[in-house]
Amino acid sequence: VMGRCDVAVLKAEGASARALTYRWGCHDNPVLDALLATVTGGTAEVPGSSLTAGAPNLIWVRAATFLGTESAKVTHTLTAVALPPPILSVDLPPAPLFTTSELFFTAKASFSACATSKTAVAYTWYVGEAPVSSSSFLVTGTGSTL
Repeated sequence: VMGRCDVAVLKAEGASARALTYRWGCHDNPVLDALLATVTGGTAEVPGSSLTAGAPNLIWVRAATFLGTESAKVTHTLTAVALPPPILSVDLPPAPLFTTSELFFTAKASFSACATSKTAVAYTWYVGEAPVSSSSFLVTGTGSTL
């Protein structure tokens, strides 16, 4: 879910001895399909205003080798709404991780460009289906850090 005022950045990558080219498209939105057809690199920027509002837009990408062999089609669904929830990203610690080390996760919330007010964000961390406060794990979390 994204805001009609925002831009989604989609990235595709693959492994090859030579550079890959990419074909992007959208199954259910001809305007977005035409926009994505011009992208040949591994990164596509999708303006929220180009999406059909309130409906899923199925975006696809394929990688191709210099010989023309194509990968399987990979899809991702984007839906644009007038006022989306905050965008949440979680920073993970770098590898390697050890069971004897403390592990911290930090979450960051950013607001859509469509947001008319930007009030404080409350975080609730979950381990599986249970909130951290009621889990049997040795986990604590307050605010944006777990």
